[in-house]
Amino acid sequence: QRLLEMFLQTQRISRPEFELATRTNSYLRKLAEQGVRQQITEEHLREGFNVMYGEKVRVRHIQLNDMREAIKARSRLNDGEPFDKVAREMTRDERTRATGGLVQRPFTRNDPTWPEAFKEAAFALEAADEISDPVLAGDTVHLIKLEQKVPPSTAVKYENHRDVVREELIKG
Repeated sequence: QRLLEMFLQTQRISRPEFELATRTNSYLRKLAEQGVRQQITEEHLREGFNVMYGEKVRVRHIQLNDMREAIKARSRLNDGEPFDKVAREMTRDERTRATGGLVQRPFTRNDPTWPEAFKEAAFALEAADEISDPVLAGDTVHLIKLEQKVPPSTAVKYENHRDVVREELIKG
């Protein structure tokens, strides 16, 4: 109570103003929740489940210094050279060079190891062997090849977590 009073005093808000604002925000949230609940589709729920419970991707990538190198690598790929060969010869990532650009373990959308732009591009790929356009991630450029989409663990069932996902989407 005392901390609240001190906070209100520093913000120059009276107790009745604070209570009115709190009550108003509560009503607005209830109204907004009803609208949001109606907007959430089955597709939104499944996408949220995949993000929350671990759809993964296994990819290869070629890390390059700039767009000039990316255009050269893409040209070689378009001419029919295998991705792993181009990766071995051109990548700047020493960890994946020997494996032809293969990232050793699949990763989720929430994996902090990879930059957001890299993850977004990897998850946007739909079919195995599809290759991304050049992706600027930090100070490097990547070409990403989808090897495999790995569904969430079978131990975690969508049907059992549907309501949890809905509530998380509503909280937003």
